[in-house]
Amino acid sequence: MKKKRLAKITVLLALILCITTPLKAFAKAPYKTYTGGPNKEIVETQTAYEPSNILKLQTNSPEDMFLDEDNTLYIADTGNSRILVLKNDEVKNIGVNILKKPTGVYVNSEGIYVADSENKKVYIFSKDGSLKQEIERPTEPLFGKNTQFIPKKISVDNRGNIYVVSEGSSNGLIQLNNQGKFTGYFGSNSTQTTLKMILQRIFFTENQKGQLFKNAPPSPTNVVIDEKGLVYTATYGIESNVIKKFNVSGSNILNGKVDELTNTIIDIEVDKDGNIFAMDEQGSIFEYDSYGNLLFAFGGISTKGEINGLTKNPIAISIKDSGNLLVLDKEKNMIQEYSITNFTKELHLGVSLYKEGLYLESENNWNNILKMNSSFILSYQALAKSYFKQGLNEEALTSFKLAEDKAGYSQAFWEIRNQWLQSNLAKIIVILIILAIIWSALKFVDRKKRIFNPIRRQKEKIINNKLIAEILYAKRFIKKPIDSYYELKRMNKVSVISSTILYIWFIVLQITGIYLKGYLFKNVIVQHVNLLKEISIVIVPLVLWIIANYMIATINDGEGKLKDVYNGTIYALTPYLIWMLPLQLITNVLSLNEGFVYSFGTLIIYTWCAILMFLMAKEVHNYSGKETVKIILLTAFGMVIIVLLVAIIFILIDHQLDFINSIIQELKIRG
Repeated sequence: MKKKRLAKITVLLALILCITTPLKAFAKAPYKTYTGGPNKEIVETQTAYEPSNILKLQTNSPEDMFLDEDNTLYIADTGNSRILVLKNDEVKNIGVNILKKPTGVYVNSEGIYVADSENKKVYIFSKDGSLKQEIERPTEPLFGKNTQFIPKKISVDNRGNIYVVSEGSSNGLIQLNNQGKFTGYFGSNSTQTTLKMILQRIFFTENQKGQLFKNAPPSPTNVVIDEKGLVYTATYGIESNVIKKFNVSGSNILNGKVDELTNTIIDIEVDKDGNIFAMDEQGSIFEYDSYGNLLFAFGGISTKGEINGLTKNPIAISIKDSGNLLVLDKEKNMIQEYSITNFTKELHLGVSLYKEGLYLESENNWNNILKMNSSFILSYQALAKSYFKQGLNEEALTSFKLAEDKAGYSQAFWEIRNQWLQSNLAKIIVILIILAIIWSALKFVDRKKRIFNPIRRQKEKIINNKLIAEILYAKRFIKKPIDSYYELKRMNKVSVISSTILYIWFIVLQITGIYLKGYLFKNVIVQHVNLLKEISIVIVPLVLWIIANYMIATINDGEGKLKDVYNGTIYALTPYLIWMLPLQLITNVLSLNEGFVYSFGTLIIYTWCAILMFLMAKEVHNYSGKETVKIILLTAFGMVIIVLLVAIIFILIDHQLDFINSIIQELKIRG
């Protein structure tokens, strides 16, 4: 009994100790941390920020916060209609009996700027809390007669210009000068147009268009300005460019460069080094470098009570000078702090040196990071530039490839190729001269002694083989395509078997295009390639062409048989069948600077094939030029119809199978 009572007392004391002890960081964070890895994958990495302190607030649904240079915290206490100021142990209220619904706050040496969405005003208070200025809806004609002014968020640049996020402002941020006068709009989002909307515009009446198309671009959700005066916005719900970084002319520097993992960003912040922090409504925090590369993604929502490190309704994020993060939770009325880890400090130092072009100085940092996480792709990028600067081109080439930087890889490859040519060009010339002399000598001896006659006889024997002759007949399509199609149709110079072999070669070329092309010219990630899908992309259109062209021609007095269309189609691709493999292999010795060789060669091949395909449709079906154009257009339309019919059939079959399955399940239940 005494032992049981002692155990109960021990447990009770432990519980009391837990309750009365301030919340500290967990030994292990209740979330995983991710970063950008090879092949555009998101990989797990070390914890970047650990949950630490929790600050409970006497607030009611706060919606914004700002941390100034002396670590004074300003909170937009929306539900209590005030700005709550916290400095060490001091607490102060600002805007009581003035503010109604403060939703945004910004602070600089000039004062405290508050966006009040209910009063529809921007207020400027002095640091002691006295009201300095009220800014109401602009009256300038440029602002717009029917444009509303509902300030939600606010930021101010170094010159005192005020940038206001106004609810429903499709023109972007509202820009006011340091006197509060409207000067224009800044950083608007673009209108998103879908295929459905395009079709509706074509077929709908003007009245229907008027009811449907109020397609105004969305208003930014939040705004922040860095120390250099660059403006950043986050826009909730759009499909691309959720995070934007504007230069002074209003151009988005990060257009398409941000590794965006969500479109529900609600707040954005920038640290002194230009690293971007964004937070979505699910409590996930994303850190990017100044170029938009993903550094970390972590955090989340708590679904099981209060867990240190997880939030309930995150609404705002701030950054301390130490690098720690603060997240304001609207529902819990608290601030969650995340402490920066040594791993992240090492990374930030490396990123800072890298951004300044100090690649050699940052090399140790990146090597240390790779020791901790070999999948951190930004490390390879920085090391590649360090190696390249030192003239270590082989190492740079490897690192550029791991970093998936084709531009850098091309530069290193050019240097290596140049060095190799300088070392071996004389040898190559000598070897070529020797081979030319040997070949001339052999030709001279052959004219006297006919030493190559056995080889000639063997070659002639192979060429005279019927199937080989049919395959090699493709060369005639290069020189005399019109005569060749006549002979294909009337004289049976080719067969279905020879055509099928060429179709197989065509498929092989799709595979070699994936595996044999040089790294700089590959458009797919080899490890992720679905061969069946890649082959289907080119084979399915060919099959549709053959079927549709034959069917359309049959009902339009075409003379060609299905066999003729089948044979003629692949022989029309003769330039591709002959020249594509050499062109693919050549890419292994080209840099991006010589990429025009591959592009121009490909263009010639495709153009040549298109001309031969036109001649095929004309000669096989015995059409005039005008009739041929008509048949080709009808064939394209027929291909679309076939695809739609097949899709409808599959949908109907799927519905029937679902219906049958539901009946079976019903019978099982009743049985």
